[in-house]
Amino acid sequence: MTAFELVGESGWNNVVSVIKSSKKSEDDEELEEVEEEEEEEEEEEEEKGEEKGEEMEEDVDDEKSWEKVDNEKEEMESEITIQPPQVPPVDQSTSMRNLRESLSKINSAFSVSGEIYVDKNEPLVVFFDTDKDNKQSKGGAHRMEFPLTDSTIINKLVEACSPASFGFKTETVLNLEYRQALKIDSSNFLTSFDVYRNGIVDVISKTLVSNAPVCAELHKLNVYGPGGFFKPHVDTPLTTDMFGSLVVCLPAKFEGGVLRVTKDELTKRFDWGRTCIDENNGDQYVQWVAFFSDCPHDITPVTSGHRITLTYNLYKRSPNEVLSPQIDVQDFSFYRELKASLMNPNFFNSGAIFGFHCQHSYQSVEFDMLKGNDMVVFQAAVHCGLNVYLKSIVDGYGDSFIGNVSEEGNGGQYESKDKFIEESFDVVRVRDDRITWFGSRAGKKSHAYLHYGNEASISHVYSSVVLVVEVPSFKQRIKALTVAE
Repeated sequence: MTAFELVGESGWNNVVSVIKSSKKSEDDEELEEVEEEEEEEEEEEEEKGEEKGEEMEEDVDDEKSWEKVDNEKEEMESEITIQPPQVPPVDQSTSMRNLRESLSKINSAFSVSGEIYVDKNEPLVVFFDTDKDNKQSKGGAHRMEFPLTDSTIINKLVEACSPASFGFKTETVLNLEYRQALKIDSSNFLTSFDVYRNGIVDVISKTLVSNAPVCAELHKLNVYGPGGFFKPHVDTPLTTDMFGSLVVCLPAKFEGGVLRVTKDELTKRFDWGRTCIDENNGDQYVQWVAFFSDCPHDITPVTSGHRITLTYNLYKRSPNEVLSPQIDVQDFSFYRELKASLMNPNFFNSGAIFGFHCQHSYQSVEFDMLKGNDMVVFQAAVHCGLNVYLKSIVDGYGDSFIGNVSEEGNGGQYESKDKFIEESFDVVRVRDDRITWFGSRAGKKSHAYLHYGNEASISHVYSSVVLVVEVPSFKQRIKALTVAE
């Protein structure tokens, strides 16, 4: 069993109790004394010009060396052989600096794109009927083939469409100042384009969700005519297992209408109007991109022609499969750096509690829905044998908390409501100085767009999430790390 499977709410309660305790543990006091004596020893070694080396003290009174610690371990666990590092372990500040640097270099994909050639002998077909929401359009079914042989069919497609609304918080809104587009619901059209047969779903699975099985559900057909656009928004999570969106652009002449997908400071542009048709030989291509649905994205105004797209919602078919055997966390430098730090006796010798701010927002606080960099951190911690907790950040009452807050209750007997929350529920403050934090809270910039979605949502909304990692003392964790090897 993996570490996270062994941790229940009782484990989180223990973590909260440790964090809330204002009294320093005896291990903390011993660690401070050990560090002071180590500093004195290092100064003496420099003055005498002796060979560099560091000794780890297990107890202040008897000053055990690395070799004594190893011998004691062999007596306690004869089947386990612990080899001391070949080089003197670095100090804690250096380990922390290296760990933070490796964390900043994690660069998991938040989108994946491609193109597919459209064979004239095997045209891509779209059958569409009048959108039932459009009372003005005329009835009748129509057939639309790509490559287009009759451009007038686009006029019939536009006629069959109805205005595309969007979601603002829990309401469905039609606001032409925020979005100008047309749509046909999936119940009113069919297409011969198969995202499975064309290999798109396989690429999404490998690139975005570590080979987890993916289901692509056809959602809508959208048309952006001249002047059409969509301001920054995120795609509304319709279920707890929805992780992304797929946009397929059909080959039709248009200009503008650039899709821009943003994650943190990085923005990817998809100018399909320039690439869907090869001007030299007339070859036509279907362009596509899949991305995590919490990434803000927008569509610039179309200046000419019609931008025609198929949109799909992406789901994990087997969301409970968190640690895939095909995932090799040793490919990630962060895992190697974390493991090296944990093997270092100078690194939080008495243990610590780490808080990793997740870089994506989530509608479901579940390990199996972690995305991108967040999944890398989770995998690394679990494969190092650490207990991991996934908790939402709850804002309110003048502060932010992580943990289990389900109801307000009666806070009248407390000096403040935030004091009531902290003492009444299994929560801790985000700004608690007993948590060693990594990264910054996700989506402070993107959260401005979380109120705007492609659909309205009542039951599922995005929130900021943190990974809380329990780091045992060196004496406790060294056994697990050695066994893992």
